[in-house]
Amino acid sequence: MDNRSTRPLIYVIIIVLVAVVAVLAVVAISSLHSPQQDALSQYVRYQYAIQPGLVVSQVVQASHPERFTADMSGPVFGTSSFYQVGTSVPASTPGVVAQSSGQRPLPYPPQQLACVLLGSLKGDSVVFVALHQDMYNAQWLVHQSRYPWPSAELKAQLATLGCQFSNQSP
Repeated sequence: MDNRSTRPLIYVIIIVLVAVVAVLAVVAISSLHSPQQDALSQYVRYQYAIQPGLVVSQVVQASHPERFTADMSGPVFGTSSFYQVGTSVPASTPGVVAQSSGQRPLPYPPQQLACVLLGSLKGDSVVFVALHQDMYNAQWLVHQSRYPWPSAELKAQLATLGCQFSNQSP
C-alpha cells in the first residue's frame, strides 16, 4: 500500500473519532445538569441559610413513585409558574430567578421521585424531589417529609416508595 491509498482511510477515521468525541462531550455535559438537581440545589441553598452545614448525604430514586401521595408530603418547596407550592424561593436567594406561583394544584402521583437524605448540624432529614406533570406542564419540586428522620412512620413511607438508604435498616 502506498501513502495515497491510506490517506482517505485516515481522514475517515479522524472524522469518525471527532464525531464520537463530540457526542460523548454532549452526553457528559447534559448528564451534569438536570432539572431534578436544580430543584434540589435551590432547596439546599435556601435551607443552608437556616441550617448551616446542610449537605446532601444520599439520593435514591424511588422504585414506586406512583405510591407517593399528597398525604406523604409536608410543605412543598420550589418555583413554579404552573402549580401551587407552599414555599417559594425568595427573590433574594442567590442564583434563583423569582417566579410567581401557579394556580393549578399539584397532580399526584409524580412521574418520578427521588428520596434524599440531608445531613446537618441540627440532625438529618429527608426530602422528596418529585416530577409533577399534567397534560401541559411538568415541574420538579421538593417536598419536605411529614415525619422526622429516622422515625418509624418515615421509614414505612420510604419502604412503600421503594427507597432504601445505604445506612438504613429495612
